[in-house]
Amino acid sequence: MRKRTTLLVALLALALLPACGQGSGPEPSVQEPPAREEMQRETLRLELTRSAADEDTLMQALRMLPELLPAALAEQGVAVGRVETTVGASPAASAQALNDGSVDLAVLPGTVFAELGGEAVPLLTAAETAGAEAGGRRMLLLAGPTEYGCQLSARAASDTPLTWDELNRAAWSVIGGEERGMVSVWLADRYEGNTLSDLSRVTYAETDGDGESAADVLAVPADTREGADGVIGETEPYYSVILAAWPDDDELKTERFRDALSAALAQVCGQDASVRDALGGALTAPVEDDALNAMRRLATLGG
Repeated sequence: MRKRTTLLVALLALALLPACGQGSGPEPSVQEPPAREEMQRETLRLELTRSAADEDTLMQALRMLPELLPAALAEQGVAVGRVETTVGASPAASAQALNDGSVDLAVLPGTVFAELGGEAVPLLTAAETAGAEAGGRRMLLLAGPTEYGCQLSARAASDTPLTWDELNRAAWSVIGGEERGMVSVWLADRYEGNTLSDLSRVTYAETDGDGESAADVLAVPADTREGADGVIGETEPYYSVILAAWPDDDELKTERFRDALSAALAQVCGQDASVRDALGGALTAPVEDDALNAMRRLATLGG
């Protein structure tokens, strides 16, 4: 009986051996995700507006974009048969053409898009520095080096909101270009609609100057004073240029197309400086519609 039992145990052990070794077999193959299909368009209609670029630069960009942009887009998985470039009679006319569907994409001044963009979809804006992921320019409100400026700085540092009377008493120096209108938006949002034009003492300058030493409050482009002390406030971004899409074309509104266009424009602007100048900058920074709400408020303030 003992021999029969031993034999049965041995046979059972042999039967279990294959099952125990199953885990050492080949790993199951992992399927690669299917490659995304190439986006295809027969035509992409792009309209530019006359800007700071001179006529020769604009004409050069109009010649180069149909040649360079399709190849750059193809590298990003977007096949375009041809790119048609035009120049609008005016920024307002380009905004109208975009909303009517007469063009697929249009490059508009930020102020024009904020006021007349309608249902058009903002895609890209100029990157202020090379490789920057965000666009737009903010203004910083800084306490000046005067005795009263130091008082304002101490009040702001204590998280005590400054009153309109305190700011109106100050001597202001506002430095910068069109982006300085965002200071008016900052003020209007906090002080019952009051803007720069309502302040008693304001001087304006395009660049930094000697008058700063006499100012109680300085309003300066944020990128010129990174890490500054005595910050009273910071405005929302000002967008000088917007590349927008026809609202009724769902493909143009996708994140995939926007990313492809951003990469393609970065390549094209690097290949030909005339394109960058005619566009108003390297239009590579994504911008969402709600980011332009402050620009829309600026339009209602009249600048």
